[in-house]
Amino acid sequence: MLKRLLSTTGCFAIVLIAYTVYALAAAPRIEPVYNVRDHANQKSSALYWESAPSQNRQQLSNLFKAGSWQLASPKIIEWPQGVLLFQDYEQADNELVIKPCTCVLFQSGEKDQRLITMHAPSGAVISQDALSSNKQDADFSGRLIGDVVIHSAETFPGANDAIHFVTRNVQFEKNRIWTTHDVEFEYSGHHGKGRDLIITLGEQEKSRTRVENPTLFSRLDSVELIHVDQLVLQMEKKLLPNIMPADTRALSDLSKNKSSEMIIECDGTFRIDIANYRMSIEDNVQVAFQEGGLVDDTMVCDKLHVTFSPPYSSEPNSDNPLLDTSTQINPQSIIADGNPVLIQSKTKALLIKGQGVAIDLEKLSFSIQDSVESTIQFEDFHIKVPKLLYTFADDPGRLGTYQAEGAGELRMKPSTNNPTNKEFLVQWKAQSALTVNEKQEKILELDKDARIQLSETESIASDRLHIWLEEIESPARQNTNAPQYEISPYKLAAQGHVEIELPELQAKSQQAHMWITRDTKDNGEITSNPVNLSTPIDLLEDSNKSPNPSQLKRYIVQGELLQLDLRQTTDGIQVNGAMMEGDLSFHQEPMLGQSRSPLVLHGERIKLSRGLTGLAELRIDGKERQGQPAWISYEGFQLSGNTIQLNQQMNLVWIQGEGELVYLATDDPKPENAKRITWDEQMAFTGSKIQLFGNVQSRFRMQTESADLEEVDLSCKALELYLNQRLNFQDPQLNSPVHIREFKAVNGVKLNRRTIDRNKQHKNLQNLAVESLSYYPMENRIAAFGQGIIRHTSLTDGSLPTISKPIDNGSKIQSLAVEFNEGLTGNLAKLNLTFKGKVQALMSPVPRWDSVITSEAVQEAKGVELNCNALSIADVSQTEIASYVLSATGNTYVFWADYTALAHRVSFSQLKNHIVMEGGRGEARLWLNTNKTPTPNAAARKIIYDLKTGKVDVHSPSLLDSGQ
Repeated sequence: MLKRLLSTTGCFAIVLIAYTVYALAAAPRIEPVYNVRDHANQKSSALYWESAPSQNRQQLSNLFKAGSWQLASPKIIEWPQGVLLFQDYEQADNELVIKPCTCVLFQSGEKDQRLITMHAPSGAVISQDALSSNKQDADFSGRLIGDVVIHSAETFPGANDAIHFVTRNVQFEKNRIWTTHDVEFEYSGHHGKGRDLIITLGEQEKSRTRVENPTLFSRLDSVELIHVDQLVLQMEKKLLPNIMPADTRALSDLSKNKSSEMIIECDGTFRIDIANYRMSIEDNVQVAFQEGGLVDDTMVCDKLHVTFSPPYSSEPNSDNPLLDTSTQINPQSIIADGNPVLIQSKTKALLIKGQGVAIDLEKLSFSIQDSVESTIQFEDFHIKVPKLLYTFADDPGRLGTYQAEGAGELRMKPSTNNPTNKEFLVQWKAQSALTVNEKQEKILELDKDARIQLSETESIASDRLHIWLEEIESPARQNTNAPQYEISPYKLAAQGHVEIELPELQAKSQQAHMWITRDTKDNGEITSNPVNLSTPIDLLEDSNKSPNPSQLKRYIVQGELLQLDLRQTTDGIQVNGAMMEGDLSFHQEPMLGQSRSPLVLHGERIKLSRGLTGLAELRIDGKERQGQPAWISYEGFQLSGNTIQLNQQMNLVWIQGEGELVYLATDDPKPENAKRITWDEQMAFTGSKIQLFGNVQSRFRMQTESADLEEVDLSCKALELYLNQRLNFQDPQLNSPVHIREFKAVNGVKLNRRTIDRNKQHKNLQNLAVESLSYYPMENRIAAFGQGIIRHTSLTDGSLPTISKPIDNGSKIQSLAVEFNEGLTGNLAKLNLTFKGKVQALMSPVPRWDSVITSEAVQEAKGVELNCNALSIADVSQTEIASYVLSATGNTYVFWADYTALAHRVSFSQLKNHIVMEGGRGEARLWLNTNKTPTPNAAARKIIYDLKTGKVDVHSPSLLDSGQ
């Protein structure tokens, strides 16, 4: 594309000016008026006055019209590559002025040589410094005055290779040639115009030009046209031909028969850096390709850069490499930058859009990148990705190969000729590649969150996805003889978090292999590939394949490895067969009108058998050695064990050996709130009752209204769970949610309950050990039987009762421990409890949450010890602040540092802050702290002691002693 541009503007127009100025600057050094003798003595000089007409001079008569001043005895300077003609010269202000002047360039020794002329009618001015030395490398400067015209006639009639170049006021010095005026050129249909031309000359090594004799072209360092109005170049072929033959000879024949125009416009600079083999065009660059007056291919960018190989001559001994067409520059790569770069072709439905486009002309590939998203659209092929490297196929009608980086998508539009071939879309988040393997199979590779969308209801997603693409030749489209190809996936391999969505199947696995065959209408038969699966399983019976989507059964599958044999039809993709293995879960999706899903089965192996009645007997085995049990999940319950058995006729599920039962309410979206129960020996579920045996462990989590988190741990030897309704395994459909009505634990029951506030700090701890315990979660009520002990520890915030004055000993934790012999009932959350049977209660501040509390420790910490036959604790508060009442009956004994009491009944009100002691058969007795004798300070039927003031109020006393 750019080869013509470089050869035209570089080798003909620009280099001709440079060569002429170079010769003009050398001419004054051998002018007879200036140091004639010195120049005459230089026998080795290639430039000197000719005393007789040479063969080159004799050709001037064929070049100029009769009567032209060039033929009227002009002053002539001749050298092997050209002739300089002028009429007059004069010296003024340290400058030499010659006018008018004409320079003729030709190739010596050739009869049918091409002659190129440069005319400067107003003459030229050369600095005096250039005349002061006869050295070839002396500094010189000057200018061509007025109009400057370069012209060359056609090499033969009809060749259409005439040259015409026009500008004004060309200035030059040793290493630079420039003009600020307009520049116009025309050659072989190529034409252009602009202004502000700058040519920079430099010294180059011979190795850089690959010729033995350095030329002026080898001295060109850069050429720059500051303002470009337009460049129009004749191209051998279009930028993007409809057919790209693989045979280079066919391509050459095509270029001879057809050409197009390349039109370049820009608002900035056009520059050729010959020293570094680069070309650039800047600022709003617009390139259009025109054929027959109609514009098809266009390109818009901000900057256009071209790199090319060093120039060389196919004839190293040529005397004038300027006229040797082998010095044309060969472009290697093209780089376009913009915001964005836009390449379009209407006839080919082509669109390329991105911030940067690079084209490698050697490898026939291009790359495109964008900080957000670049776009490539070619007929049925659409791709969007930040960075892409694409290599064309030998046949442009087929897909090439590419490497893409960053998140993107690729869309293949369907063919109208084949209704079974539908549009598909692939997406990825990291990388993508289209490669050809050793079997010449084209494989599309997608990495990270890969996805292929085959239709609105058909998709496959995974971490990594490989798609084998088939290019099927289809009938050619109208108005074209080029072959057309349909792109269709025929094999897929997915790995990592595979998700498959089909009308009849939803599957998840770690690996999946799929084969897709298409209907063939030739003989009315449906083809399948039997070698894909060794023993395919027909998942979908014909009776299930209803045209009504609401009546179509859909299966949900999850496992480690999934193999599917699929068939592409006009109605979509259908499942022919499947193989599933490894950590398998399989169930049917609820039909329309069903509110809940059937049972979910998961395991390594599943065995299903049916009796004469049609009821099933199911056995699911897990991976016992690997510690991966089988499990069943239904209505918030999940049951797991090494071997799970279900018998529909007996309405029984049982597990022999260890297992786990997990329950999460259907209206609770937080998995951490699930209730978990494990056991070591056996489990049996009859539909209404669950029985667990052997080291039963349970843990519950509950969220309180104040956003506190309550955790409950339970352990026992055996546990029974009663449901609020019975599940029928023959018809597992429910009209209301299932929940646990009662937990019943026996043999060595231990219950630990702790409350954690929203800052994840302990708020209180409860520990209960008892022989047997029943818990009713809906009422938050417990009932324990037999001997036991309960301890409640909390922050010193009034949440626990204490029968004493507040003591400020620095402790922020208080504890209540109660031992009993005949059980307890009540509510643990509200601390409304009743204890029976030889009760001992200890109330005391403690330094740590795990501090041991004993009678000795209580007395040392000035706590309270209470012994009785029955004890009731109740929170009667109407606000968030707790207010407790205690009632102890039967042989009640209370000890505190300030008092000691014996009575039949002792009651305490935290609101009134006093203790009431009442006698039974005997009187109530009270010892104050100063009394260490067996005789109490007071004995009466009723004694009221104010903890705050220390005041004692007695009723019907028999003894009263103040102790003073």
